Amino acid sequence: MADPVKDIVRCEPCLVCGIEKGCDPHHYPRFKGMGGSAFVTDGLLEMLPLCRVHHRLFHDGNAFTVAAVVMHHRWYFVDIYETYKDSGLYLGPTYRIEEVRLDHQAEYGPSHYEGEPCSLTA
Repeated sequence: MADPVKDIVRCEPCLVCGIEKGCDPHHYPRFKGMGGSAFVTDGLLEMLPLCRVHHRLFHDGNAFTVAAVVMHHRWYFVDIYETYKDSGLYLGPTYRIEEVRLDHQAEYGPSHYEGEPCSLTA
């Protein structure tokens, strides 16, 4: 069964290297194990796009990859929220999104992610 939320994450560029094809949804901030779970509902604000290489490196504890994910996940989630908030898709926990947005803008300035809604049509 297709999962539109995971399909959206799969078509986003890798958060670490920017590669645009072949990304895996990485559960963040909660680790759920490789492959996730059929019994867990995943929201757009609970997954990050990582290419296969960086997904494996993250799970292996590679310091550069972990640091890149930690540094970039906040603006990614803010922009995903802004892009899909009215889509009707399950986003996951949104209670801190405004706090995260303000903290991030104070620390880094405006977002550098120029997200467009993912086109799932072939």
